[in-house]
Amino acid sequence: TKEQVAKAGKRVMDCLDCHNRPAHVYRAPGVEMDQSFVSGRIDTALPYVKKTAVELLTRPYKTKEEAKATIAKELPAYYAQKYPAVAKSKEKEIKKAVHEVQGIYERNFFPAMKVSWNTYPDHIGHFYTPGCFRCHDGKHKSPSGRVISKDCDMCHSVLSQKQENIPAGAKPNGFVHPVDIGDELMTTNCSECHSAGGQDVPGGEHHAKK
Repeated sequence: TKEQVAKAGKRVMDCLDCHNRPAHVYRAPGVEMDQSFVSGRIDTALPYVKKTAVELLTRPYKTKEEAKATIAKELPAYYAQKYPAVAKSKEKEIKKAVHEVQGIYERNFFPAMKVSWNTYPDHIGHFYTPGCFRCHDGKHKSPSGRVISKDCDMCHSVLSQKQENIPAGAKPNGFVHPVDIGDELMTTNCSECHSAGGQDVPGGEHHAKK
């Protein structure tokens, strides 16, 4: 109540007022895949490897063994069916990708405990969880009228963006969403679309509901 807030002692906020779990970090499958690309553990020349891997990772599995066996079977099968030339010329790279994707599952999904990367969000950032927007929502107002803005430029300096809806060489005045979503950028949280139901791609809701 307002009365309880008025009587409570005041203190400087610390990290854990906004974030939880400073250790035991679990990452979204898409984030893990990006890191695997950057580190060279997965060949970026493999067509649609991120999309295919993330879809495999976010399926519901009863055990880790089932998940790893499915990844080992279906990732190579995807290339054998869709890109037979790639399956033949990059057999070694595909096997390496299988091993890496299995490792991603091992680190971030625990079916026996009904826990996955999204079960206990750390609220760092705002892409997959409300995170920063729990306060930076344009609605929190001080008695004097100061508002905690939701403007991207409050925290980010957008130096450049490279995407289809920005002309080559143009410098945007602020963040430009890759797809024109109008005012939704300022009225809807990123996580409502990018992690609706708590998943990285369609299919992940099976883990989120457990």
